Amino acid sequence: MIPALLATTMLTQSWIYPPTKTVNHTDTYHGITVADPYRWLEQPITTPEVKAWADAQNELTNRFLNQIPNRKPLLDELLRRVNYERFDIPVQKGTRTFYGYNSGLLPQNVIYVVDRPGATPRILLDPNTLSADGTVALSGTDFNNDGSRMLYGVSKAGSDWIEWNVLDVTTGKTIGQPVKWSKFGGAVMNSDGTGFYYLRYPAPKVTPPSPPPTKTPQSTSTASASTNQPINSSTKIKPSPKRSSSPQWTMPNKSFSSTVTNQAQPTTGSGTPTTMANPSPSTKSLMPTMPTTPPWRSAITDSSSARAKTPRPEKSSPCPSPAEQ
Repeated sequence: MIPALLATTMLTQSWIYPPTKTVNHTDTYHGITVADPYRWLEQPITTPEVKAWADAQNELTNRFLNQIPNRKPLLDELLRRVNYERFDIPVQKGTRTFYGYNSGLLPQNVIYVVDRPGATPRILLDPNTLSADGTVALSGTDFNNDGSRMLYGVSKAGSDWIEWNVLDVTTGKTIGQPVKWSKFGGAVMNSDGTGFYYLRYPAPKVTPPSPPPTKTPQSTSTASASTNQPINSSTKIKPSPKRSSSPQWTMPNKSFSSTVTNQAQPTTGSGTPTTMANPSPSTKSLMPTMPTTPPWRSAITDSSSARAKTPRPEKSSPCPSPAEQ
């Protein structure tokens, strides 16, 4: 241990950091002038000057890290401990069953579908192939009632902005163009798969488009599953309860909506059986308290009787791994 510490101490000596220029930029807030000499670094990373600065910083960092002893054995041990197959909780829609599967070291779970009981699982969507550099992440999924359509969202480069897409489950092909300008809000497929409901900000009115200001309230929108273009809808949205982390949906052909609230200490789940004929139903608690590290996962179904507190699968799963087929 001591030799390693001495080696690390030696590595910290005689390092010259890349210079960072300063600019004469100031802002005035309520009559007070504030200097911001590094404002130029707030430009996008694609800006040549900013990219050159970041590359120089990374080069220095990697030069230091690459000389630290025992990094390879530590990495090997960490990978060994996380290298085991994992399954998400399966979702059944019609005759189809959907689930996420990870063989061990994949950055993101691959979504599989079993078209009917006893059929061989097939890959429906592999998020790891959505970008060459792995910076596109799956941000949510939903299905229509018979499992013929899957709604999925993607985010790029760690952004909070989500683009929603509709996938034909039979062909495995994406339909139409992605719906943009959605952030922090979920999206729900309607029952027959002809459209979906989502939250969005107004599209920017500048060219090229830049993200709209998020201080503007989001609006409820409906998109056609064939074109993914916004259409008129009878969907309504109710204000979320105080401290709620997501809105409550009231939509045609859906009989259940849910919210997850954070009331001071534990997380609380609440469900509201909702129909168009009963737009203001009472709310009942599904689970008064949720431990911060639960040995379970939650599951909600499209029915008036909500189900939660589903046991987390450990070494066994109702869905076979692709290797077992």
